[in-house]
Amino acid sequence: MKKIFIYTIFLFVTQNIFSQIPTYKWAYSIGDVGQENLDALVTDSENNIIIGGQMYSTTDMDPTEFSEILYQIGQQDAFIEKFDEDGNVSWGLNFGGPAYDGIYKMAVDNADNIYAIGYYGYSAGTIDLNPDIVDQDLVVAHGGYDMFLVKFNKEGEFVWGHGMGAVGDDWINNITIDGAGNIYITGQFKGTVDFDGTDAGVLEINSTLDKYDGFLAKYNTDGEVSWVFRMGGVDDDYANEVAVDAGGNIIVTGTFQGTGDFYGQLLDAADGTMVGWPKEGDAFIAKYNSDADLIWAKSIVGDNGFNGGYSNSVYALALDNADNIYVTGLIYGEGDFDMNEGENIIETYSDYDSYFAKYTTDGDFIWVNTTAPKVIGYNLDMIIDANNDIYLTGDFNYSSGVPYEADFDFNADSVYALQAIGEKDIYIAKYDSSAELIWAYNMGGSGWDFSTAIALDNEYNICVGGWFYNSDDFDANLDSNFIWLPYTIPTYGDNIWMGKYKQEDIILPPDAIDEVTSVQQFIIYPNPAINTIQISNIHQELLNDKIEIQNIEGRIIKSIPFSGEINISDLSPGVYFIQINNSVEKFIKQ
Repeated sequence: MKKIFIYTIFLFVTQNIFSQIPTYKWAYSIGDVGQENLDALVTDSENNIIIGGQMYSTTDMDPTEFSEILYQIGQQDAFIEKFDEDGNVSWGLNFGGPAYDGIYKMAVDNADNIYAIGYYGYSAGTIDLNPDIVDQDLVVAHGGYDMFLVKFNKEGEFVWGHGMGAVGDDWINNITIDGAGNIYITGQFKGTVDFDGTDAGVLEINSTLDKYDGFLAKYNTDGEVSWVFRMGGVDDDYANEVAVDAGGNIIVTGTFQGTGDFYGQLLDAADGTMVGWPKEGDAFIAKYNSDADLIWAKSIVGDNGFNGGYSNSVYALALDNADNIYVTGLIYGEGDFDMNEGENIIETYSDYDSYFAKYTTDGDFIWVNTTAPKVIGYNLDMIIDANNDIYLTGDFNYSSGVPYEADFDFNADSVYALQAIGEKDIYIAKYDSSAELIWAYNMGGSGWDFSTAIALDNEYNICVGGWFYNSDDFDANLDSNFIWLPYTIPTYGDNIWMGKYKQEDIILPPDAIDEVTSVQQFIIYPNPAINTIQISNIHQELLNDKIEIQNIEGRIIKSIPFSGEINISDLSPGVYFIQINNSVEKFIKQ
């Protein structure tokens, strides 16, 4: 297949700020005669980058001079592509059926297995979730769009997969994995869905009347469902985001209308019902323990919808090392972000603005900010590093030939405005835990550019991706600030872009360093281990400190009082770190 390229420019616009902005390492584009979209991007313990999304034609997924051809199966296929840390292709796969299939989100466990969620069907048809053997793992659509959950090992080999759905459209929105390898998914459904993926009626739940209900489901690493419950009331309700804290509690966000039931398994709870805006709806945050019992549920109350949309919504959720909760999304009109008895109202500058808010682990308000002025922007993804610094990515507008500016400095006494280059621009911004701006920059061409996913590798390099579309003038001027990406003219639609950027002045926390250079404060044995590890030769001053077990990403998996023996049987295989006070040692769980 002959490719025709038009070169578009990704111009990096920056200003002097308190910290040096990341430096360019590499960036690639992927495109063919059909449309390609990147919706998911994750990194693993070896700094590999895995992307996922959908493709509308046979596509060469290798952006270099080599080829990695994925052949089209249906009208739209789901794909996964794995790259090494230098951007070289390791392997790729696609799967699907005769209709429209795609990947929406992915997650990686401590053994670098890959879990993907997405959609398939559209009114009828099947999907073959196993790209290795034709028609081996065929799943029949129930009507409309249905949901799938599939697991591959680090080599891209199929492990297991489930298809789930009812007679209407059903959507699976997000996925996360805890330290023991349990899988949590959220979404919304309408009708009756069997969540064990067998259609045998083993674990069916029903939505309310003929409306959408949100759901939260838990599976073990073998794909066996542990529990599932719906959330919502008599109107449409959606569960969008999910995260697990160090204590194994689950935080869910979404949107609900009217009166919502968030009881989980505590059917007689007194504080599980909330009243939201009756027409457009409100955003909610709910917290459950590992058995799905409700701990608390609270709402971000709005008073105005926009064109029949929701008054408030949540697009991304993340937790820091203290299990504080960060959410970002859209606010229409105004909203009260204090979810308790207090009041903290934010008003929008345009019809709707992006917001960025922080709460304690109990849901108590800490702060909220919004981008301003005169910008229609979206914060589409968010991550937090082990230093508790926050990274946001998304897009903002250039409208009718007028370049919009967005102020990314939330401090009322200062302005850090980025001006859009094209119709839509990509931005990446970094803040500390108090929402103080560290740096921000935007990039894009003359057309529509989107950033949909962001991740960090073990060296805190920023890995980010999305898609871009240009139908305007691709005038290319060579300049030291320009990075050239080829744009393949498709029959319709977008090309994929992905890039990697180095943080020059980052201070890596102990859990991100392979070798501890200080004097060894304690010894872990056996190492590697299967069920238990022993701690010996520990300095006397550390005996009264707590022990923290962290995964390779710096997330605290366990926090326990000091003990000479630690049970690790519930951890998934992989690399972990034990931190006692400021001393860190590495161990491997087999």
